[in-house]
Order: sequence, then C-alpha cells, then structure tokens
Amino acid sequence: MLEIWLKRLAGVVLLMLMFVLIAVVCIVWTMPDGKQIDVDTEICLQNECGTTTDVLHQIFEKEILSAYVAAENQEKIQTNKYIEEALEHDVQLMTNYKNTLWSMKPSAKLVGNREEQEHVSGK
Repeated sequence: MLEIWLKRLAGVVLLMLMFVLIAVVCIVWTMPDGKQIDVDTEICLQNECGTTTDVLHQIFEKEILSAYVAAENQEKIQTNKYIEEALEHDVQLMTNYKNTLWSMKPSAKLVGNREEQEHVSGK
C-alpha cells in the first residue's frame, strides 16, 4: 500500500515539475527582446546636448575641476587660519611650524658607493 502511494506521489511531483519547466520555457520564448543601448545615443543634461559619452565626460570634468579648486581654496583658508591662531597664542609654535614647513630634511640617509653599470651585450 505504501509503495503504491509513494509511486503515485513521485508521479504527481514529476508531472508538476514538467508543468513548471514547460511554463518557464513558454515565458522565456514569449519575452520581448530588450533593445540594445547604443553608446552614442543622444542625451541632454544641464543644458548640454550631444552624445552620451561626450556630455557625461564634459560634466564630470567640470565638476571635478570645481571640486578640486574648492578643496584647494579651503585648504589655503584653513592654513592661513591656523597660522593666524598660532601667532595670536604662541609665537614659538609659528616658528616651529615655519621651520618644519620650509626647511624639511630627508628622514633617511642613503649610504654606499655609486657604481656605473657596465652594459653587457647579449651575445
């Protein structure tokens, strides 16, 4: 009795599996093809129109340049502010800051002899 019941259950499961596989195949066959996106399509961003790659390149170039200039200006402002605050509170700090800033020395010393390499031909 149990054997017959297991055989019927296996048959039903196999039938359901076949039904699901057939449904998946039908769905895949009837899916519409996606349009291929051409790299050189036209786009309009920030009042600039042209090919996608050119417009995006121009916008990124402008944004990166403006961000770099802003960061550089901010750094100059912060450095000047630091120097002014150091002058107000402790002149020695400014002297040390100037010395380390303008007369930097290497942190390592290279030792050894300089030798000229002889070029050996590959004969």
